[in-house]
Amino acid sequence: MDCHPNTFLRECAPALLGVCAVWCGLALPCAARTYGVGPDVEFTNIGDIPRESLATGDSVCIYWRPEAYHEKWVVCVRGTPEKPATISGVPGSDSQLPVIDGHNAVTRSVLGYWHEPRGGVKIGGASVPADVLPAHITIENLHIRSGRPPYTFEGRDGEGWHDKGAATIFLEKGEHITMRNCILKDCGNGFFCASQLSDVLIERCSIRGNGMENRIYEHNSYTEARGITFQYNDYGPLREGCRGNNLKDRSSGAVIRYNRIQDGNRQLDLVDNNHEAQLTELLLAVARSEALQPTSLIVSLTRWLPPTGQFYQRTTRPISF
Repeated sequence: MDCHPNTFLRECAPALLGVCAVWCGLALPCAARTYGVGPDVEFTNIGDIPRESLATGDSVCIYWRPEAYHEKWVVCVRGTPEKPATISGVPGSDSQLPVIDGHNAVTRSVLGYWHEPRGGVKIGGASVPADVLPAHITIENLHIRSGRPPYTFEGRDGEGWHDKGAATIFLEKGEHITMRNCILKDCGNGFFCASQLSDVLIERCSIRGNGMENRIYEHNSYTEARGITFQYNDYGPLREGCRGNNLKDRSSGAVIRYNRIQDGNRQLDLVDNNHEAQLTELLLAVARSEALQPTSLIVSLTRWLPPTGQFYQRTTRPISF
């Protein structure tokens, strides 16, 4: 589903058909719903949407307005390849993206999720909505900013402080997650992806102006997933005085292509994966894709050393099939 106003009839027709079907004694599946947020649409604020009730195929369309949306939330929904769940910004007349601002942000009171201080938009890990494994979710066309100390927010338990490592978007767990055409800035980590993620795509995003002063632990992006692709992104300098890296990744199966990456303690910091299971899965998949069927495979784990662009051998060990 898309967020263009002219989609009204197309989106509403299945629902109207469903009403007729009920009158006629027929059973038809419920149609996915599109929620509009912003001036002159159904909901004024993002928190007015019953996010705890989002379902497969639902879309949230956040319309640009002159003032920012000072809100934060969690998403726990399983979409499908045919019916993904989408959160889309609708740009203004001059292509301005809707702004989601973590400074004095408010969380919808009925939502319940852990690690609230660590992200503006969080995917996975909640009690309300139900704690499913999120899947096939797209976040696009949003400008998300200002989730770091000393900024505060109003959460379920009252006033809270953003963590040093707070991210614009915090992916705690999920699969088949896409972030597209977003501006991510002024947070501890511009974007953070934990190890319980697989098949993540980040494309056409502007990621800059993140980090914490005099610290090396927060970066423009920090990720560790089973399969992640960065493409067509513009990575700019971190905040002044911040000593973190630009793109730091520990993923297995990472693809980094067609990006512009400027500045940072290191432009690319591709360090060891912390989860042996991810490495083993990747190595077995590579071996099988090449039709290799040995009883064991001697594996050299390597680390890339920017700015030299050279590899050195980290360790060698047998991996058994």
